[in-house]
Amino acid sequence: MPPPPPPLPLHHQIIKVARDEDFRSRIGNDGRYFDLVDFSAIDVFYVPNSLTVYEFKGTLMEKFGTPVQCQHLWWWARRLNKTYRVDRPLTTEEEKLSVSSLRHVDDTKFCSSSERGIKYVGSLYVKVSSRPSDILPKLRSLAGFCASEPIELYEEIKFDPSVMCEAIDIHLTFSDSGITTGDIICYQKSLPQNWRIYSSVASFLQHVCDHKEEEWKRHILEEEIAVLKRQADTDRLQKDESMTGIEETRKARDNGDFAAGGCGNF
Repeated sequence: MPPPPPPLPLHHQIIKVARDEDFRSRIGNDGRYFDLVDFSAIDVFYVPNSLTVYEFKGTLMEKFGTPVQCQHLWWWARRLNKTYRVDRPLTTEEEKLSVSSLRHVDDTKFCSSSERGIKYVGSLYVKVSSRPSDILPKLRSLAGFCASEPIELYEEIKFDPSVMCEAIDIHLTFSDSGITTGDIICYQKSLPQNWRIYSSVASFLQHVCDHKEEEWKRHILEEEIAVLKRQADTDRLQKDESMTGIEETRKARDNGDFAAGGCGNF
């Protein structure tokens, strides 16, 4: 378990910054496939309230080596389904404000966007009036597929309390499909229906979710067994101590270690 963060200095704000590197290091590693980033494992900055967002970019340049003019800061937003998604870029006017003046935006964080399993391959900017079919060549290139490879697209919507991952009609516009900024699109090669198991992104994610639930149940069972074992060990120890005390008392009595006395009238 990581150590607790240090206390927040007076007149400071906490800003967490997620980058493409964080996405790549998380997605597909150690069985982690859902969402984009683990906010408990990314860089944290303690920023004075008086510092402007633009000045904060200087801090990011010192930390990551990315020139200020190449940095693009985005808001993260917590959606109703309890997922976090990239929401919108900060405006030029917002970058002139101090970090403390941005506190009114709830549940948001900055994002610096600069085999079997799922991995992160990148982000794309598309027009809402365009269609997924328009970006298929780019998607194939990102994944290393051949130019004519048939692929299927899915939107990862949520995973708690259950998986929701829906197929995307590549001939509808992004707007008509309800695809907005920050949405996660997963894609794969088209596979035959009788392809072993987990022939689609949706079925694979459901398998991952089921597996995690089984692991959770097994962990709970192991904890319960451990508690019962500790209790049994404690009971056995107490019984042994009690038997030892009885045995010592018996030996003392047999050896005449007890003194008997009485009183009478003379």
